[in-house]
Amino acid sequence: MADCIGVRAYRDGACPTYGNCGCPAGGVPVCANNGKSYDNECVARCAGTTVAYSGSKCATESGCINMQCPALIQPVCGADGVTYPNYCFALCRQLSWGLGPCVKPPPPTPPPALSPPPTPPPPPPGDCNSCGTEYVPVCGEDGVTYFSLCLATCLGKRVARAGPCGAAGAAPPPPPLPRPPRRPPPAVVRASPPPRRSPPPRKLPPPPRRPRPPHPPPACQCKKNSFKPVCGTNHISYPNKCLARCAGTAVKYEGNCANPAACLGIACPAIEQPVCGADGTTYGNSCWAACTGVTIVRKGPCTPQICGCTAEPVYVCTAKGKGRRAVYTTYLNRCAARCAKAEVAYVGRCADPSGCIGITCPALVAPVCGFDDKEYQNSCLASCTGVSFTAGACRKRG
Repeated sequence: MADCIGVRAYRDGACPTYGNCGCPAGGVPVCANNGKSYDNECVARCAGTTVAYSGSKCATESGCINMQCPALIQPVCGADGVTYPNYCFALCRQLSWGLGPCVKPPPPTPPPALSPPPTPPPPPPGDCNSCGTEYVPVCGEDGVTYFSLCLATCLGKRVARAGPCGAAGAAPPPPPLPRPPRRPPPAVVRASPPPRRSPPPRKLPPPPRRPRPPHPPPACQCKKNSFKPVCGTNHISYPNKCLARCAGTAVKYEGNCANPAACLGIACPAIEQPVCGADGTTYGNSCWAACTGVTIVRKGPCTPQICGCTAEPVYVCTAKGKGRRAVYTTYLNRCAARCAKAEVAYVGRCADPSGCIGITCPALVAPVCGFDDKEYQNSCLASCTGVSFTAGACRKRG
């Protein structure tokens, strides 16, 4: 039955459930407060623990031992609520992440501090990339944990204390100010009753009340600790659909956005183990998918193996429609494109200009020719679109 509907069988028999809770296998992974990872929230509750954060397994430092991350400041927010210098530091910890530093709702206003600790001034421009790669977390006054004091200072954040926020041994909140002593009530002096007076004239009925203006619409409210990342049509990753709608953008697909420019300088192994990204693109292996930041949907190519196509990565770009309304899609090879009944526009990956949003490329003039027959000023401006290209300017036809 699984082969009939194009689903790869995991093993014989029914899918397992956990304990007596009837929890299904798989789903959205979570990290519990006991420091252990579970397949989903139901399994964590069945184990008698609560969820610390969802959308990713617990962070692990072992993956960062043999990985050299660049000293580049492009802050991302990990699923564990820590602001990392760039996506590489979250990726090696096997964490899901979103673009930009972590943001928490403002806590209730505390009593004014008598002598707030001085905060070092932010470093001059250009020094932010000099922060080291050693993980020495600090807790900011905004309640967000930052990768290091240097990163927090670069982002202009005040540091409350060393160590992550909410860590054991944190200083207790200051005691409330003592209340002033209550004064005894004044003595009651009974006065003689006043003389009787004539009844006052009747008052006119009050004028009718004016209708109150309608209440303003409530502010955008999203569930806390809901981490199911989506990619907006503006090519920005959001922790969930609610926050994407609050930002005024539609959801392009579920999962983190793919940023091909992030793979510049990454040396992935030359092995053929294709995986399917949430953006519908088949990547040669998990390394090439992970460096873009895209969420991996499943192992194997995106096109079901119903046409007998091989996994040879000879990418082609197909076009549906013409002009500005054309929709371009990258397939693993021509066979996969024919299987999807798509028309091949050119050989190589499709160009997606939205991938260059937020990318600062050098003003270097070293032209390359994209497989879309467009000439780019340098390889960075071509790579951020994801298009395949060759070195040198495009040759003029005719």
